[in-house]
Amino acid sequence: MVFDARCLDKETWLGLLRVLPDLTRIRKAWRAHFTVHGCVSCRRKRTQYGAGGFCYTCLHRITTRMRTCFRKVNAGRNTLAEIASLSQRYDAAQRLFNGED
Repeated sequence: MVFDARCLDKETWLGLLRVLPDLTRIRKAWRAHFTVHGCVSCRRKRTQYGAGGFCYTCLHRITTRMRTCFRKVNAGRNTLAEIASLSQRYDAAQRLFNGED
């Protein structure tokens, strides 16, 4: 299984590392690729390594773009209402098993 976790926040990334320790091998493979071939985006070799095969500059640029895209996608969404509708069955089961406390 190949999983691309380059755009995850640090807390989620560390949680995935605890559950899926093989992600460490993928991380080392990206670092080795960078050492041999340079940045995946700009191909520069003499620059500071960022993560996921990208140099620090390209990683920052792409992460900033991704944040902007996520904000646009989530604009106008009522996240609390969506979570409430997803958890209705779970909440009902909890009330049945635990009472109305």
